[in-house]
Amino acid sequence: MGGEVDPVEKSRKLRTLRSLSQMGSVDLTPAQLDFFSGKQEEKPREAGSKKSKEKKKYDEDSDDKASSKKKKHRKGSSSSDEDRHRKHKHKDKDREARKKREPSPSPVNMHVRKIPWENYSETEGKTEVPHLYSDSRINRKMDSSKLKHRTSLTLGDWQRYKFFDTFESLRTSYTTTVTNVSKVRPVSYIRSPGRQPMCQWLEHIRAKDYPIERFANDFEKPSYPVVVEGLADHWPARRKWTLPALAAGTYRDTKFKIGEDDDGNSIKVKLKYFMQYMVDNKDDSPLYLFDGAFDERTGGKGMLSDYELPLYFRADLFRYVGEKRRPPYRWFAIGPERSGSSVHIDPLGTSAWNTLIVGKKLWVLFHPDAPKPLVKGEHLRQKGEDNEAATYFARVLPRMIAEEEKKVEGPTLGMRMFIQEPGQTVFVPGGWWHGVLNLEHSVAVTQNFVSEHNFPVVWRKTRKSRKHMARRWLNELERNEPHLFKQALELDKQDNFEWVFSDKDKKKKTKSSSSDS
Repeated sequence: MGGEVDPVEKSRKLRTLRSLSQMGSVDLTPAQLDFFSGKQEEKPREAGSKKSKEKKKYDEDSDDKASSKKKKHRKGSSSSDEDRHRKHKHKDKDREARKKREPSPSPVNMHVRKIPWENYSETEGKTEVPHLYSDSRINRKMDSSKLKHRTSLTLGDWQRYKFFDTFESLRTSYTTTVTNVSKVRPVSYIRSPGRQPMCQWLEHIRAKDYPIERFANDFEKPSYPVVVEGLADHWPARRKWTLPALAAGTYRDTKFKIGEDDDGNSIKVKLKYFMQYMVDNKDDSPLYLFDGAFDERTGGKGMLSDYELPLYFRADLFRYVGEKRRPPYRWFAIGPERSGSSVHIDPLGTSAWNTLIVGKKLWVLFHPDAPKPLVKGEHLRQKGEDNEAATYFARVLPRMIAEEEKKVEGPTLGMRMFIQEPGQTVFVPGGWWHGVLNLEHSVAVTQNFVSEHNFPVVWRKTRKSRKHMARRWLNELERNEPHLFKQALELDKQDNFEWVFSDKDKKKKTKSSSSDS
């Protein structure tokens, strides 16, 4: 193709191709396999070989023909030397343009074989994401998404805090803190106005030791968060959703949501591009793949069979509303390290479970009674600092801890902090403040749900903010859960609640009822 190849770039491409061949993601010839396995070394072509002699003879013949053609051209041509020089110059430009258009024989342009799920064992035990595409290609796609997602930032602003450079020390610091906290069991799940430990541990249990009734009595009814081990031991996702499997598997060409623009429209990108962005980016708070409609797309429907609802959380009362009418409730999540979610409460008072497949997540929880400004640290946020999870955990939360430690009466915030490991499921009761930071590249699945134990809270919030959905839900409860229907009516009576619809609401209701019929 012409032009010398940079030795460093060549070495990088050879290493990548070798790793891909070992993973089985690239089909190589037997000779190439021998070369990359070290059995065969590339030998320089001998000067006296038959091919080199033939090439030399061909070159000499070509030179003779070219020289004779030049002589004829000089004799019969009337154009000046300047014109001839201009023509050759244009030919050189065309040649260079063709070189740029033609693909280089590098691993990034080779055909990558997709890994079907029945052959997921080809990636089992591997954690590295192969570098399959050029940096310019990934940057072009992801930079466009970043500018749409956070329009107030320039591309340079995505790395203004340099969290990439300091993240290792931050991760080590929080790991040490959690290790020390885990040695002390929680004092109480009830937040009292008096002195509290600075950080409390969250109880960890094994699913085999807790039948459904015991779990409900010990954690769900009293609204206590807990970490459960053993709920996902047999999920296919534990093998199918590893990082290399997602990068080269069946879902690699499926588009997933990685954010929203200012108009609320979803920003989607193919999984294979996001996976490479995840391992290559140096953003302070990277884009977070958090898709609540992954099961509605052709390429993502199969993901529902890769996991099952944990046995404690299968009685979801929102199922009576219908899939189309109920709020978003399940999400597939891939978070690069430094990404996460700021402290928040889940909508409508719903509870949630979150199962981690790959990576590590740092969690912080606060009791529902804790004041919002206090848990968010709004008074400690400096001018210009954003609301991203990375900023909260790197800057705001350490200031909150320092402020608590300086109190004369001692800490009163009463936070819980722990690190979620692969295979663990976190139960977050409705109303609990929680925030998450991905300490490593992470893959997880999470769902919100309504059970009999949090029904009163959810019912009161739903009838206020989602009136039409609440009315339909009430009708379905009357048919399927009569005792909950009666409870809803009793709650309405206690609160003196009356169903009031505006003229606009009545039109919508009439239209929806006619379409249902």
